[in-house]
Amino acid sequence: MTVVIWILQYGFLGFYAAMVIQAIIAIIPSELILMFGGIAYSLIYWPVNIVKGFDYALLVTALVGGVGELTGAVAGFYIARIVGRPIVSKWEEKAMQARDGNPNAKKLGRIEKAIFLSLGDAILIADNWLEKWGAIAVLLARLAPPIPFDAVSYGSGLTKIKFKPFIAATTVGAFPRALMYAYIGKRTYESFVLIPQALRTLFFLTDNPVAQMLIYNYLAGNPIMSNPYTIFFAVAAAILASLYISYEVIKRTQLRGHRARGLDEPCSKTGEESVK
Repeated sequence: MTVVIWILQYGFLGFYAAMVIQAIIAIIPSELILMFGGIAYSLIYWPVNIVKGFDYALLVTALVGGVGELTGAVAGFYIARIVGRPIVSKWEEKAMQARDGNPNAKKLGRIEKAIFLSLGDAILIADNWLEKWGAIAVLLARLAPPIPFDAVSYGSGLTKIKFKPFIAATTVGAFPRALMYAYIGKRTYESFVLIPQALRTLFFLTDNPVAQMLIYNYLAGNPIMSNPYTIFFAVAAAILASLYISYEVIKRTQLRGHRARGLDEPCSKTGEESVK
């Protein structure tokens, strides 16, 4: 919960800085930072929420988190575009040659071939998808919960998509996504942290042995309740698993369509001539 303490200590700037730093480093999913933001601001604004009857915690988290995501998305896009695009263009070309068995291509080892095919296929799929759908593809990726926000930013920078449609779609998708994950974080904290803590307090305050037994059995019988912070790691694991499954499905679909359209015809012809 270090992120929650950071946000509580440094306020809006702390939360914004956490979102930007996370987006550039891209190690911790931004979804977890937004969830922690929802927790932190629910602790700050709960008196105001009760008095006003409006959830200001979610509003603040969505606004600050959305701006932080936008800043991080711009940084990630240009880092990938300037540094990564020239490299992945070569990977894309080598992957096409390796897949089509081009005799003029450099001989690749088994590991090298596997790497080039995996990375090259991913880039080729993203290029084709974004070339066809543009901003709509980015927006759908932003709004899809299983797809990490930072992966879309860096992935878009590695493709041929222009900056304007990228940032337009990101702006539209960033704030609803921030609101959604802030709500998930807030509700998760209330359900799996605050309620168990209240029950533990009641366990020690009550003198009724029956009530103590019921509370103990309830907490001990639920592994999430006994270790509530596990839920955040479970969410991260679910995001990664969903991303991998989505990638495999899209990869097979796109490659099947790619071969059907004959986009790799030049390389295929070379291979056919060598066979003849």
